[in-house]
Amino acid sequence: MLDLKRTFHAPYTAFNFLKWIRDPEHSAMTGRPFLSRLLFAAVTAITLLGCSPSGQDGQAAKTLKVAFFRDNTTLVSVDPFQVYWLEHRVVLRNIAESLTDQDPQTGKIIPWLAERWEISDNALEYTFHLRKDVTFSNGTRFDAQAV
Repeated sequence: MLDLKRTFHAPYTAFNFLKWIRDPEHSAMTGRPFLSRLLFAAVTAITLLGCSPSGQDGQAAKTLKVAFFRDNTTLVSVDPFQVYWLEHRVVLRNIAESLTDQDPQTGKIIPWLAERWEISDNALEYTFHLRKDVTFSNGTRFDAQAV
């Protein structure tokens, strides 16, 4: 009969396991003790393999992979105000700019393509004063007609 109290002493360490394997009482390659040890060794090996680092020579990967939910993988518009998913807005921010932006620290609306703006007393009219130093990628001047 297998006496676990005699063979394994807490904490269960690799040293105790190796002592148990070398125990003459359990040295037969047949029967329940051998199969138990074999199963324990296999589970331990698989667990340790899962903890090993992956990749080449332990170097960190150099490519950032972004996961998308299944229902937002299709970009439905190149208008940043017509897309719902944040991931699409981040991509579109590289091809479209806005008149204002939001300061990430304070949350305040700040100038971007507009230098400044005025709001009417009834808050129904907004007048944006555009930056003069902005052109499109083809050299066309950025003005009120373009907006």
